[in-house]
Amino acid sequence: MTSRPKPPAGLAAGGRKLWRELVDGYEFDGAEPRLLAELCRQVDLVDALEAAVAEHGVMVPTADGDSVKLNTAVTELRHGRLAVARLIAALRLPDEDGAKEQRRQGFRGVHVAGGAS
Repeated sequence: MTSRPKPPAGLAAGGRKLWRELVDGYEFDGAEPRLLAELCRQVDLVDALEAAVAEHGVMVPTADGDSVKLNTAVTELRHGRLAVARLIAALRLPDEDGAKEQRRQGFRGVHVAGGAS
């Protein structure tokens, strides 16, 4: 039996929870523990960005206070969510039914059926 990888130091609650769920349900070898660690760190970053948007709002005042602009955390949150999806795809976890692994010949991004990515 393969030993269960230990979580990386510094993970917040969301990253630790995801780590436990995945290492309890799957075996990881080769570079996969590193990908899993990056996934968990990215989940923590997404959680922090979501909290920042919840606290400060989607629109924030400009430096002069005369107008508002898009909170830059919104853009970073979108990028973070894409990174999470890509890391999950790179891990090639079995699908929801557990019937098959995702098969990817090359990674070019996340594609949504019927729409743009």
